[in-house]
Amino acid sequence: MAELYDRVRPGYPMDVLADLAELAELPPRARIVEIGCGTGQATGPLAQRGYTITCLELGEQLAALARHNLAGLPNVEVVTGNFETWQPAHAEYDAVVAFGSFHWISPEHRYRKAAELVGASGKLAVVSMVHVLPDDGDPFFRDVVDDYVSVLGEDAREMVTIGRPPHPQAIADLSDRVISEEVGERRVRPRRREALLLGRRLHR
Repeated sequence: MAELYDRVRPGYPMDVLADLAELAELPPRARIVEIGCGTGQATGPLAQRGYTITCLELGEQLAALARHNLAGLPNVEVVTGNFETWQPAHAEYDAVVAFGSFHWISPEHRYRKAAELVGASGKLAVVSMVHVLPDDGDPFFRDVVDDYVSVLGEDAREMVTIGRPPHPQAIADLSDRVISEEVGERRVRPRRREALLLGRRLHR
């Protein structure tokens, strides 16, 4: 299954990775934690920029394939484990990044844990996707909305609702609203809140 996932899942545009590096103000040798690296599709290009990356992947098969795919990059470590409970020997990371994985982390933990892992000027960068459906497109994701909701709750319905591509500003507004609601509810400490680049969805 991991091999099939690796073959069919699209990669990430280089522009997105460049925007992430710029918006998060990553230093040249940044230390990064990646949440849910999958098979390493975003990890490889980021590591090639010179960053030291610790990848957390809960799926054993995905983690094994990620290690295989990233074997030529000594600045990458893939850890099979749970983001919520993982405890590094030394935190103070420059950034925590998530590519299409942040919504799988429980709201009770995702911001607080990220804040604990970064240094005083560290950032949280969340890259997420919006499903769109052209008139002649495959309605698969529309058909499986109830499956998402059964796992993630009713809040997932908005996340997986698909239609015509939204205006970029609408995505930015949604991001700001979600950030305001979730961070406010979880009461992330102000000093840490200011250290995070929270959920700004990258788009062009």
